[in-house]
Amino acid sequence: MGLLSQSELEPLLALHERFVKRLRHSRRLDLMMARVRGLDFAGRRLNKARLCGAFLRSCVFDGAKLRQASLRGCDLAQSSFAKADMAYASFGGAFFDGVDFTQADLSHTDFTDQGHLRAAGAFARFHGAKLLKASLAGCDLHGVSFFGADLRSCSFAGARLHAVMFNGALLKDACFEGAQVTACVFDGARGAEPVQALQANVPCEKVEEKVTAHKQWLASGGQAGAQADFSDEDLTRFYASSFDLNAARFMRALLYQASFARAQLNLADFSECNGWGASLAGAKAQGMRAYRANFENADFSGADCSCLTLVPGWSGASCVRWAADFSLANLRYANLSGADFSGAKLKGALLAQADLRGCSFVGADLRLADLTGARCEGACFEGALLDASAAA
Repeated sequence: MGLLSQSELEPLLALHERFVKRLRHSRRLDLMMARVRGLDFAGRRLNKARLCGAFLRSCVFDGAKLRQASLRGCDLAQSSFAKADMAYASFGGAFFDGVDFTQADLSHTDFTDQGHLRAAGAFARFHGAKLLKASLAGCDLHGVSFFGADLRSCSFAGARLHAVMFNGALLKDACFEGAQVTACVFDGARGAEPVQALQANVPCEKVEEKVTAHKQWLASGGQAGAQADFSDEDLTRFYASSFDLNAARFMRALLYQASFARAQLNLADFSECNGWGASLAGAKAQGMRAYRANFENADFSGADCSCLTLVPGWSGASCVRWAADFSLANLRYANLSGADFSGAKLKGALLAQADLRGCSFVGADLRLADLTGARCEGACFEGALLDASAAA
């Protein structure tokens, strides 16, 4: 089945809205197993819609009403449900990597796994969302952010939570029975004491010894010392400014507000790490690998990230937002295909010969940026600040 177009979708939405109003000549929306990408459902009345198993990537549902809708087994990667009313909806087995649920009403929603299907949502955003008595039991939640979310009586029983941020969240009576909780952040969270007691952070033992051994490893060409490996570790507010960490490994690590300013990070691997608010200002990070990493609100200003790799070749989709500061950064020859730079600061950045296919620069600041020779097929610059230099 081919992708459904917006023009094909509109009459189906109109019939469903008549169904919601209980009018004659109506039909319930049924997109089970349909393929839909990048379409606009914003503000529509989709209560009780059937969307099970649908491919719904990069779609916009902002402000839509989806009460009691069924989205079981859906692929929702990179879609937006900001301020949507989704109370009593079902998401069992859904794939919601990078989905934006900011200020959505998800009260009583059900994300519980369905047999072999385990709902997964790496780096999804639930900022200010309402999840009163919702169930995320058994979900795989890597790098998800619940900033200021209402999680009262929400169930995380049996869930896997790694590098999750609960900053300012309300966790009264939330259930974490049987959950695996590692390297999570609870700054300003209320009612977090029970889950904090469960947290089994991977200890960052003898960091200085690791750094020293890494220097020996670099100096000896790998004949002495040991390559620094901080994978899966909690490096919250880790201070590594000016450190020599070339080729170090930070896969899946929590780097919340860590400082790597002016550090040597050439060929370092940050794949799937959560670097929210980290600083790499002025760092030398040529060839840095950051596949599916989250560096939202991070500072890359003046950093040399030439040949940076966000995705291993052209994939057309990246699940992570890069709303970071890349002012004056060197991103020459970088593979950024499919990445979301919405709202990013790229003023004066060097993007020459970079792969920007399918990228989103919605609302980004690209003034004085150099895009000479960059591949921009399918990139979106809606609302971006551009000038003659960037356009060239």
